[in-house]
Amino acid sequence: MTKVCQQLPDKEFDKLLDQFFQEPDNQIVEAKVKAQLLRFPNNAFSYLFFNYFMLQGKVNQYQLEKRLFPLAHDVYLGIMIFINRLYSIELNQLNFESLDGEEAENIRFQYVKRFSRAMLLKALGSEKVPLTGKNRIKKTLEKMLTMYKVVQANKLKERLPFDNEEVLGQLNRYLNGADVLADAPEFITTYFSSQELEPIIEHLRMRKINAFSRRYLERLIDENKKKQINRVLQKIIFEQPEINHAKKAYVIYITLNNGADNSWVDHPFMRRFILNSYLENAVEELEAKGK
Repeated sequence: MTKVCQQLPDKEFDKLLDQFFQEPDNQIVEAKVKAQLLRFPNNAFSYLFFNYFMLQGKVNQYQLEKRLFPLAHDVYLGIMIFINRLYSIELNQLNFESLDGEEAENIRFQYVKRFSRAMLLKALGSEKVPLTGKNRIKKTLEKMLTMYKVVQANKLKERLPFDNEEVLGQLNRYLNGADVLADAPEFITTYFSSQELEPIIEHLRMRKINAFSRRYLERLIDENKKKQINRVLQKIIFEQPEINHAKKAYVIYITLNNGADNSWVDHPFMRRFILNSYLENAVEELEAKGK
């Protein structure tokens, strides 16, 4: 743990953090903490999160958020630098000692990533951050999304029940007809609701996607929906006994997540998924009228 904080005097910074969290109205202490977070962002944030929060457990999540969220507009530059350290740690699979074991450590580590992102979002909404700063924040948020995809893809690759290279070498063959996986019962709970599809219902009846419906679907397929679909695809990849189906789920996952964000709308799997959502809702409405 000390390797990531070697440029910062641990004991001195530890005492400063004690004051920071115990004396919320002490402006002098707050100014010193902000100065360290900006001057030594990698070391200071690393010590705060990995040592003070994760290892020593001196503060909980609520205390971190209460004290640091209001400072987002002051320390966002430091957070952006620290985020690079976070992904470097994860991509290189560095292990930090933890009193609660590896699983608890990973949960806290993932929280630190979410916390850092939340800090940037707080700064992005602040009037105190200049336009140039907000543009830099937006680029960092985009990079975080890209890195998230890289990390997830690497984790997925390590656990595959088949040869990754063989599938990628025949990507088009496995992708051909893979859209039928949208019919799998595992996806039913993730289909769009009738309320969500209502603004473009006529377009779906006519089986046509125009410019308006395409833009609408791009907004509808948000990060939450993508995560839902990715979870189901991963479930099929690792639990489907029919290995060919598992490979098709994998190529869908890869081609969905390695393209541009708006390319989800154009993917054959998603087109079938959207149509299935419409048809499932139509059947439910007919059944409800029949009752």
